Amino acid sequence: MRLHHLSVSAFGPFADTVEVDLDELGEAGLFLLTGKTGSGKSSVLDAICFAIYGVVPGTRGSVKQLRSDHASPDAESVVELELTLAGRRFRFRRTPAWERPKRRGHGTTRQQPSVRVEELRAGEWTVLTTRMDDAGHLATELLGMQPDQFMQVAMLPQGGFAAFLHAGSADRQRVLQQLFRTDRFASVERWLAERRVQLRRESRVHHDALSALVSRVLEAEGAHLPDDWDLADLSAPVRDSTLLPWVDELGGAARHRADTSATTASEADADLLSSTEELATARQLDALRGRAHSARTQLEALAHRSPDIDGLRRDLDAHERARDAAGVASALATARARVEEHCAREASLRQRLHDDHDLTATSGLDLADDREAAVGRVRDLESREQTAADLVEARARLEAADAALRQATTRLAALETDATELPSLLAEARARFTEDSAGGALVESRTAEVARWRAARTAAARAVEVTEAIEALQERERAQVDQVQSAREHWLQIREERLNGMAGELAGQLAAGCGCPVCGSESHPAPAQVTSTATKEAEDAARRAYEDRDFALGVLREEHSMLVTERAALISSSEGVSVDDLTARLDGALATLAEATEARATADRLRGEVDDLALRVQRQAEAIETQRADHATAERESALARQRVDDLSDRLGAEFADSDDPVARVASVLESARRLVNDLDALTTVAEELSSARAEHDRLHDAATGAARSAGFADLAAALAARRNEQRVHEWRAEIDSHDREVTRCHDVLADPEIAAALAAPEADIRTLEVALADSTHARDLAVTAAAHHRRVADRLAQLRAEISSAVTAWLPNLSSLDTAVEVAALAEGTSPDNALKVRLSAYVLGEQLRKVVAAANDRLSRMGRDRFELEQSDQRGAGEQRGGLSLRIRDAWTNTTRDPATLSGGETFVVSLALALGLADVVTQESGGVAVDTLFIDEGFGSLDADTLEDVLDTLDGLREGGRVIGLVSHVAEMRERISAQLRVEGGPRGSTLRTALDA
Repeated sequence: MRLHHLSVSAFGPFADTVEVDLDELGEAGLFLLTGKTGSGKSSVLDAICFAIYGVVPGTRGSVKQLRSDHASPDAESVVELELTLAGRRFRFRRTPAWERPKRRGHGTTRQQPSVRVEELRAGEWTVLTTRMDDAGHLATELLGMQPDQFMQVAMLPQGGFAAFLHAGSADRQRVLQQLFRTDRFASVERWLAERRVQLRRESRVHHDALSALVSRVLEAEGAHLPDDWDLADLSAPVRDSTLLPWVDELGGAARHRADTSATTASEADADLLSSTEELATARQLDALRGRAHSARTQLEALAHRSPDIDGLRRDLDAHERARDAAGVASALATARARVEEHCAREASLRQRLHDDHDLTATSGLDLADDREAAVGRVRDLESREQTAADLVEARARLEAADAALRQATTRLAALETDATELPSLLAEARARFTEDSAGGALVESRTAEVARWRAARTAAARAVEVTEAIEALQERERAQVDQVQSAREHWLQIREERLNGMAGELAGQLAAGCGCPVCGSESHPAPAQVTSTATKEAEDAARRAYEDRDFALGVLREEHSMLVTERAALISSSEGVSVDDLTARLDGALATLAEATEARATADRLRGEVDDLALRVQRQAEAIETQRADHATAERESALARQRVDDLSDRLGAEFADSDDPVARVASVLESARRLVNDLDALTTVAEELSSARAEHDRLHDAATGAARSAGFADLAAALAARRNEQRVHEWRAEIDSHDREVTRCHDVLADPEIAAALAAPEADIRTLEVALADSTHARDLAVTAAAHHRRVADRLAQLRAEISSAVTAWLPNLSSLDTAVEVAALAEGTSPDNALKVRLSAYVLGEQLRKVVAAANDRLSRMGRDRFELEQSDQRGAGEQRGGLSLRIRDAWTNTTRDPATLSGGETFVVSLALALGLADVVTQESGGVAVDTLFIDEGFGSLDADTLEDVLDTLDGLREGGRVIGLVSHVAEMRERISAQLRVEGGPRGSTLRTALDA
């Protein structure tokens, strides 16, 4: 960073414009900024910092009033600085906020701060930005430092000189990290921490899955975990491989119980064979008679509903016939909205022609004639622009020549009269800029509003899709329920057939001389015959089919519940508003966003206009000085200049020549004429679009009416009245289909031959048969239930064992990676026992950089402090710090002890802090990723040094010139004024301060 030129106006103590050639001062390498206390020495540094960052150093940064109290009310506060950054030359121009007098009425109005950053490219200044935030980002990026860090390293402010020396490890780390750009190591720390968290989450997922499986084992078996295990943390049994053997042991016991209970159930089934068959036959006949009675009752109820169903069929047919007419009616509404929109735009443009140009256009012919006249006016005014400029120049020369012949007071009054219009234009431009800036400030809020309505519309559209999916899913649920009932009936039927044939199955296992498994007898006089083909395998297959369908039904119901929950959330997100209403609100929000964006663009354009007008005001002031310098030649040129003015006035015409500023007058009228041409073009375009929109509206109206009549309706209104929403139509269709299915089903039931035969058969005494079978049925049910339970437990444990094995296999690699991540992350964070100093990785890297800084600082300190003090970088933690690695200590050679920097005296602190700041600048310059600090300012502190120490410090600073660095010292110490020849002197007074450069003491 190298500073070249500084210009300050109405800033701090400087009432008028003061300029400093920093290149001239910097040739000496070491210069002194001196003046009496309170004269404004520190304000020069304030101006430099303000130009770059928009803030001032030290405690003065909290004071928002930067404008000079000595300046005249109309004087503009401006700071302009030329400097070289990263090999590129820039010019920063800033104005602070200030209260200026109102141009109309009394009181003041607030002038907003502004900035303009330019770069010298190919010999010309190019504007890079005029936005406050962009200028701040550019300065930070080029310097590599935030404002407070820049002040600590390159511009040590009064009152904050020793901030870096006394900073804690955390604050010092932030400064060094920004300077040396070592944030990648902090990124490594964050990545390791995030990796640890990620692996822990993955491990928790694996653990929760395994814990759920183990819980199912405990639930199925009714067992308990071993005493030294914890269901909340199963990592120990997984690591020592004891979990699977424990599951195997439980599975073996369950299989043994299942085999025993199956044998008991087979024995109980033999007692039920004969009575079960008789009871089943009686129940079957009774069920068939019940179905017939139910079908007759249902048919009677359906007959009462038939007239309503016929009415629904007629309404549904009218709804379908009106479909095409409704579609065309929607397009017709859109066309009508377009016609209204174009009418409103045409009326607005005609009103603007009337208000802005006092012109009323009523037909296409008038528009063409008015435009031709306006274009001719523009061409005429364009031809007068150069004449107006020549007239202004001739008048300026004439006034300068005449002013030399009059008294100085008369000349000044005449020039001030000529200079009145530009400030007025500048004020008007600033007022327009303030107004458009307020509108542009709404861009963010309008953007948020657009995002809100866009998200709500998306949610509403999704809610409609989810509703349709729910309806489809309900149909699938109903079908699945039928399948589950059918599968269950099939399973129970096979089971009943197998029970009925159990006696024959047992008889087939009898052998001569062997005892009966039921009664024990070795005599078998009349073995039962096999009456059923149902087998246990068929029964198991039917049961599994039933369970599979029942599980699928549960999945459908869970999916249905999730969709209902999602629909409720979507309705909440869309705020209960329809898609069409949300689309309208989104369109409105987009329109307001466009208006705010246009206002911001206009404000950006006006910002440059304000800067240009301010520059013209400044140049006019310079022209006044030039006219005073040309007093000697004014008398000779007065006659020629007056003749020149008269000629140009005749050529320009009285309309413009009589104006105080013909250029502005011509430009103003030309701008108005150009706006008129643009407005007439816009009105012509809108009129053509309106005609097209009306034609489209008429076409669609005829099409909609024709579609309604083709569908059998009297008119379009009748067709639209016949339309119903899709939800109601869907309900009608479902109700009609349900009625038709029920009628068909009832007739099919009554036509079934089996039911007819049941109605003709005599009724059986079911109650008597049930009582006879009760005892044997109870015994059999207990045995079968026990056998089924034990078999399910055994099968479930076998299935869970396989799932647990897979879960353990999947978890073990994650556990290993997690252990490694925890260990490495703790080491990088400084919390690991292996990291004895508790130093973070980033702090360790910065600690190495700090050691370089300390070494460079000690090289300066040994000469300034006469080898008494030496800086030491400590890896130990400072008081109140949680991490070490960036602490600083002071080695005192007189006492051979190590001290805290806080124990140094004021003068000692100044010397050590100065050495540290110089060392930091040296290391930053040497580092390839750092920023070269070629200019360093030191604000006060020299008054605390004794004569010998001051001599040593000045000798050290004087030696810095060999590297091309420029050192600016701020002090009022007399000895320094005698020692340093290059000086920038600040002289204060009741009317403000001034600057004077002295290169010879």
